[in-house]
Amino acid sequence: MVLKFILELFICLFLFFEVNGKINNNSNYYINKRDGITKNTYYLYEDEDGTRLINNDSTIGYLFYNNNKNELKRITKIGYYVNDKNNAFYCNNRNDGKCEKTTVKESCTSGNNGNDSTIGKIFTDGDNLFICLNHNGEEAVSAKLQSGDNERYIVYYNNDNIFGLTSEKVALIKVNENSVVLSKSDLSRYVYIDKRNNKIITECPAEGEDFIEEFENQNIIISEEDDLDENIIDDSTSSSSDSDSSSSSSDSNSSI
Repeated sequence: MVLKFILELFICLFLFFEVNGKINNNSNYYINKRDGITKNTYYLYEDEDGTRLINNDSTIGYLFYNNNKNELKRITKIGYYVNDKNNAFYCNNRNDGKCEKTTVKESCTSGNNGNDSTIGKIFTDGDNLFICLNHNGEEAVSAKLQSGDNERYIVYYNNDNIFGLTSEKVALIKVNENSVVLSKSDLSRYVYIDKRNNKIITECPAEGEDFIEEFENQNIIISEEDDLDENIIDDSTSSSSDSDSSSSSSDSNSSI
């Protein structure tokens, strides 16, 4: 009886170390969602619950943001989400809800000179990241991803875009430090931008200003969801309410 117990124990230990060794040595396996991840960073997961962090070269998965409280927040909204120029992702309303890693471009180009158009894409200039909004063949219009911006812009059509644009449409987007997302319109029938930077003008422009462009709202692709802080609910500045929020905080895997 004792020998049988020892034999069964030996077999169990052997199987445990064998499987554990494969998991640790095979890049096609996944690691626990809390192992090796940092705060305020986007990650791809294999599952919708955020339990199997992709630990290989796969570029498609469910996107989550690990916020400053070490809570995973699911990302589904159409847009770009950026850690740095080597780690950027986009969500474009795929049927399976997954998002994908993307390559940051090197410049804002029109595609008129035999090069690929990068309108509607993230590009880098030195250490700074931008979204290419438009290019008339001579001059590029772009917006910098920067902290505290949260400005809204119009981005023009490119046949390879993530915003669901067709050739006669433009998209309303919101830009900040680590995201460029499709924005919800609270604007009137007509929308005006400053063509020099494609930024939305919230006040009715004066007549005769030649740098103003007008769009009808029906020709603008917008989000059906309310605008949220796409820095993903950073509560670090609300220290006075931390104790109250802890009792009513949402599930750590809540959807955005």
